[in-house]
Amino acid sequence: MKTIKLICAVGIILSGLCVSCKKEPLPRVTPTPVILSTESFIFSRYHGMCAGEECVETFKLENGAIYEDTLDQYSLHNDNGIYDFIQHNGSFNQIADIQTNIPAILLNDTLKTYGIPDGADWGGYQVILNTDTQTYKWNIDRIKSNIPVDLHVFVDSLESKINQLQ
Repeated sequence: MKTIKLICAVGIILSGLCVSCKKEPLPRVTPTPVILSTESFIFSRYHGMCAGEECVETFKLENGAIYEDTLDQYSLHNDNGIYDFIQHNGSFNQIADIQTNIPAILLNDTLKTYGIPDGADWGGYQVILNTDTQTYKWNIDRIKSNIPVDLHVFVDSLESKINQLQ
């Protein structure tokens, strides 16, 4: 009988501890953008196991104009940077801010891939930033839980800009 009372007492104490310990949510981090002088900014959204025109959407911002790639090559396999850009009729001013709001984590970290872009055909983003002195290239997962919180606002912006240009 003592054993049963002891087990019940321990159970009640543990239950009380579990209820009294609240897990505080992590604070929302607003990433500080880094502003660079860009020569060109290429960004794309891609899906590997897909058929149709919208599987790969690649755009370039350069010299105050928007260009769209007509080749639509799968970004993860386009290591040579082969594109065929034609001028797009979208409004440069509506999307130009994306090229100057690069999260600091991208420029300060040595990682070039965040998450598992297109891991199970959920797609990915590719961003290529050409500055006066350097070229940066990143592949970023579309699943937010797979990437750092500091990239969430940036990928939301990528998605929004690509949708505006389609």
